[in-house]
Amino acid sequence: MAYRVELGPDGLSGRYILCARSVPGVELLAGVFVLVTACGLIGQTLSPTILEGQQFAHTIQFPSRFQMPDNVRGPFSFDHYGFRVSDSSPDLIVVSACGRAVLSAKKFEASSEVCSPNAFVIDTARSYAVREARSSEWERSAPIEGDTSQRTPKQETGKATSFSAIPIDPSQGRGAYYEGYTYRGKEYRRRADWIESLNFASSQDGKLVVLAGVDKRKFPKSGFLGDPINGGASGLVTIDVFAADPTHRVAALDLDSHINVNVARRHVSLVNSRWLAIGLDIGLRKMLLFDFQRK
Repeated sequence: MAYRVELGPDGLSGRYILCARSVPGVELLAGVFVLVTACGLIGQTLSPTILEGQQFAHTIQFPSRFQMPDNVRGPFSFDHYGFRVSDSSPDLIVVSACGRAVLSAKKFEASSEVCSPNAFVIDTARSYAVREARSSEWERSAPIEGDTSQRTPKQETGKATSFSAIPIDPSQGRGAYYEGYTYRGKEYRRRADWIESLNFASSQDGKLVVLAGVDKRKFPKSGFLGDPINGGASGLVTIDVFAADPTHRVAALDLDSHINVNVARRHVSLVNSRWLAIGLDIGLRKMLLFDFQRK
């Protein structure tokens, strides 16, 4: 029996309900087995503590919800953002909310990327003001050059050898957690030895590198099948951002997560070497945006 996250708005408060439902034979969140142990009302599910790089951080509150697409079958939730740049100005980024869903009734159908039918525009040149995107503004906007926001860690480490991230694994494949990654001849290591389950991402040009781990000291007391990372309902995610060199860390933060840590890490969208975005709630209505070209 498999489980999948289900999302629905509470009609009284407007908050969201997160539940685990049994769904036999359905792909789970891009291969991650997740169990949410209880249903409840959830507001902001990720609480960030910025340790370094506060000058680059901007909190974005979207004026209304991202609308659910009507072509998905079964339970669905947004877990990352989609980005484009406006055709009217390079300082305007157009944002949608996206996730993976099964679009067909066929058995064992693979999931597809689907995004909200509505979008919002962030004006990065005017104090990061936000407005609703006009009709067809998303369609007229262009993909952001070097956009990596939809790349998974598996795809990241599966690139050509000269540009792939090679795990630093002292156990030599015996199952211990990675201490870091070697990327383009440089070693990017975890912040401390209490960080486990370390993921890697880089911008397309290699100028921004992100390590996302889990603080084992903050593991929940219990997890499904005793696995606090894949089965736990909470935890602490660590994020470290480097500008092309492991000696040049430009941001570090901890995300106190009230959802499974693997789901939480999917809320982190590395757009390119300029922007890193983190969705702080289940509906992605609140965003923490790092802009490494503007302070």
